[in-house]
Amino acid sequence: MTAVLQDRSTAGVRRRAGVGRPGGGLTGARRTGPSIEPTRAVPIEIPADATVDTAITILLRATRDHWAANEAVVAAGGSVEAVHQFRVGLRRFRSALSLFRAYLPEEQRRWANDEAKWILSEFGPVRDLDVLAAELVPSVTKPKHRAAMRLLRASAQASRAAALTVARRALASSRYARFMRRLDTWLAGAGWRAARGPEVKDGSALPAADFARRILNKRVLKVLARGKSLDEMSVDERHEIRIAIKKIRYGVEFFASILPRKRADALWQRLKALQDSLGHLNDVAVAEHTVADLLGPPADQIAAEKLALAGEELIAWHKRLEEAARPEAAKRWRDMRKAVLF
Repeated sequence: MTAVLQDRSTAGVRRRAGVGRPGGGLTGARRTGPSIEPTRAVPIEIPADATVDTAITILLRATRDHWAANEAVVAAGGSVEAVHQFRVGLRRFRSALSLFRAYLPEEQRRWANDEAKWILSEFGPVRDLDVLAAELVPSVTKPKHRAAMRLLRASAQASRAAALTVARRALASSRYARFMRRLDTWLAGAGWRAARGPEVKDGSALPAADFARRILNKRVLKVLARGKSLDEMSVDERHEIRIAIKKIRYGVEFFASILPRKRADALWQRLKALQDSLGHLNDVAVAEHTVADLLGPPADQIAAEKLALAGEELIAWHKRLEEAARPEAAKRWRDMRKAVLF
């Protein structure tokens, strides 16, 4: 099985960002020094006899270490891949918090989730501009307005520098430093255990493998309950399914070491295929709002007209790709309904 973590990158196509089989996050020790290269996710190993409490500790630490390992690279140079991996780590951390919601005191879970969401959002504009300049514009083959398209890409790259400055400021802020200090203390002491009340489930005895099978089956069935046909869904509904599918895929990766291997691999492949097919919806959304931001108050009327022209062509191009991808997405949605659960 050669399952991989697949996300956006500089290559203009969805690029492999993981290894081996479903898995992700850093399993080992904290960083020993600043990395000069972006750090990608690696498989997480959860012991076969682990309890839910043990799994919480392993997964939250691993996802935390994934984004933290990219801090220095983001702060130093802010490469496209470093920003991407930094954000992937944060998204995976939030997904892990969601999976264990019933076992974490709500006040603690909400705090960790909100802080992660905040720093993630600070890098959102940088990532959107990266996607536009490095992926969406280059994917338009033989554009009618070549000069305008080059200007659009250059404008995105210039705007990225300003957006990265704002994001780095957040990374260097006292709020982020406070979040990381408190998070380290929370993880080191498993702070959720002492704060559990009667409304929070105790995961100290429940096998993590039983929990993993139950929660993943529940999430798959919840997504499938949205309807039998993608064609009958709105754009927003299909986008919501894409996000839900991504979260389930993260879950399969998290628990891969304690799930039945063949079933985990088969489900992961179905999830990945469907997520890829639905990815064009996100391409259109990114193109629309990022181009709109670039078309702000024009300092140069001629340049503004060229940007608008390129933007229209870019959005039309990706809408056609989205339309063309619908039959395959519908087929993969039907395939998803045939998935064997745990």
